[in-house]
Amino acid sequence: MRFFTTLPFMATAVLGLATGLVDRADLPDGGYVFNHYDNGTVTALPLDTPGAEEILIKPIVPKAEPEAEHGIQKRWVTCSPGNTLDPAGVDEGVRQLQSFHATNSKNWAGPGGRYLSSGDRNAVIRFISRGMMVYYCIDTKWWTGNLDIADIDYALRNMDSVCRRYTASHFQWDSPEIVGKADVNLAVCCGGGNC
Repeated sequence: MRFFTTLPFMATAVLGLATGLVDRADLPDGGYVFNHYDNGTVTALPLDTPGAEEILIKPIVPKAEPEAEHGIQKRWVTCSPGNTLDPAGVDEGVRQLQSFHATNSKNWAGPGGRYLSSGDRNAVIRFISRGMMVYYCIDTKWWTGNLDIADIDYALRNMDSVCRRYTASHFQWDSPEIVGKADVNLAVCCGGGNC
């Protein structure tokens, strides 16, 4: 019986060596669209490199962190106490989320906002700096959301009013739209467990 339970893990390890899976922590700083497929595959596509190929990402096991949730009129803030983040990495990730655009590296969200659609899988935009990530996601299938600078600031103010400022946390509107900050290796926006 033990042989059959360890066989999938061994096959995954050998497959990882053969296919060149990349650890999230090894991605260069910058913006990425993360795609979570139903079969558990996760890929990252650099936002600032037109025509780049998707990068196959190593799966991670979600950490069993204690969480504290706080409702704010159909909006929720979730903190991960004890998960302290690098301030410079978070601040740079926020700056990138507020100002990145795939065609000219300026104004990703901008004052008019930016649309993100999930299609047949969750949609996640992650900005990585110094091993930290700041992200916007649609945590369900077939949904479109809009995020602008005012929305980002609103989400950050709500997170920082409930959680310590540089603690992993996220803010969710009364929809599947989430803005958050975390260590790059933390499983986020899994919508069904596909991280």
